[in-house]
Amino acid sequence: MRAHDSQRLPPSPADSAAPPTSWAARRFGLILTAVCVLALVARGIMLTDYMLHNPMAGAPLNDAAVYWDWAARVANGHWLQTQPFFSAPLYPYLLGVLRAVGGTLVAAYILQILADIGTACLLACIGRRRFSSGAGLLAAAFFLLLQDPASLSLRLLASSLQLALVTIAWALLLAVQTKPTWQRHVAAGAALGLLCLAYAPATLLVPLAGVWLIWQSPQRLAGLRRAALAVVTCVAVIAPATLHNWWVSRDLFWVQAVGGITLRLGNHPGADGTYAPLPGISTRRDEMHADAARVYREATGRDPTWAAVDRYFRDQTLEYWRSDPRHAVGLAARKAYYFLAGRNYGDIYQPNSEITYGLSPWLRLAPVHVPWIMGAALVGLLLMLRRPMHYGPEWLLFIVPFIVTAAFWYSPRFRIPAVPVIVVAAAWALVQAADWRRRPYLTLAVAVLLVLGFASGPIHQRIGFDLQDPSSAFFNAGGALQQQGQNEQAIEM
Repeated sequence: MRAHDSQRLPPSPADSAAPPTSWAARRFGLILTAVCVLALVARGIMLTDYMLHNPMAGAPLNDAAVYWDWAARVANGHWLQTQPFFSAPLYPYLLGVLRAVGGTLVAAYILQILADIGTACLLACIGRRRFSSGAGLLAAAFFLLLQDPASLSLRLLASSLQLALVTIAWALLLAVQTKPTWQRHVAAGAALGLLCLAYAPATLLVPLAGVWLIWQSPQRLAGLRRAALAVVTCVAVIAPATLHNWWVSRDLFWVQAVGGITLRLGNHPGADGTYAPLPGISTRRDEMHADAARVYREATGRDPTWAAVDRYFRDQTLEYWRSDPRHAVGLAARKAYYFLAGRNYGDIYQPNSEITYGLSPWLRLAPVHVPWIMGAALVGLLLMLRRPMHYGPEWLLFIVPFIVTAAFWYSPRFRIPAVPVIVVAAAWALVQAADWRRRPYLTLAVAVLLVLGFASGPIHQRIGFDLQDPSSAFFNAGGALQQQGQNEQAIEM
């Protein structure tokens, strides 16, 4: 399939049965298998190195520690919690099932690595179906070479699960677009619901995806009925979390609480675009509400409820935006730039510092940074605007993490749900740019943006933006050693 084939409507079954013409199409399965095998070997080396050299491998920190403790409660039969979910619950409950059958931290890391391999395979298929075989293979290779997914798969965080569910939901939305049946709408709605349970901001996708499902349907009335079925299915999947939150608090939280507190953490006079703690409020998510409730009681004199505390901090954010809109816009722009160009900052883990200072040296096997391909991805997304309704899923899955980052703060974990679309869009743009004789201006634009992406690291180093933070890496490694009873080594670290 040639690059310009992307301008056609989705292929009919007869089209898909046509014999492939390009070398990538003829050898698609073989090449993808080779890429995945090499990636699996590389990930195995990274995991072994991580377990041998990085104290954090054996001692979850901050959010990871919260997830592991939560999973222990689930494994012991405590499926109902005593308070609303303060994080999207699907990941810790899956960890709870793993712990219930005797799974260890290493087992969790292995499952996350396998989830990444499966995600890469599905991205290759999406890229082939949406654009070309070459774009699909390149997208899979990009994904498996990116540092962010590789690093996050070695942490006890929900990122690998989110990546898999974003890609599954994307594939099912495309299946609906190709052949709109009620079964496919139900499957797409269920996938969106699971994504919401792993990534709470995905609730923004539900109404947007519903509108897209109606709008892209050639028969509006039938499309309306099927879209409603998809949304109802999504809500039904989310409902257990919503009912749980109401049961324990009598407050309505669709997936998780503390959204207002989290919003305030990224929007106050001391915020710099990254995680900026509030005085008197713990950085641990399981302790955050108790501290915030105390602040609320001291400030208002009223007894706190979950909804009242959340609303108090959300109102503070809105007042901050109203009182200094110029600074608020500038801060949002800074966070948006971090989303596009950040490569060193991490709110918990610092993979570049871990590589540099010998804590995880073999993470070098995933050498590609998201900013290197971001420019090409933006070109691909802009090209999709020539057919905005056709490429609605791509834009929706990209724009929601972007908005979340600009509104809250930048973290590699906040950007990670957009990575599947980023790698496919970048691969498509590069495949088209390779045909430089037919598309010289596109080739020039992609080349310039690639150079800027590669140069962003040295440029940031010169201007003092997004620098490596070895102190954070050593501090967290010391904390992990202390958890494991190695106090002398912890002090040294």
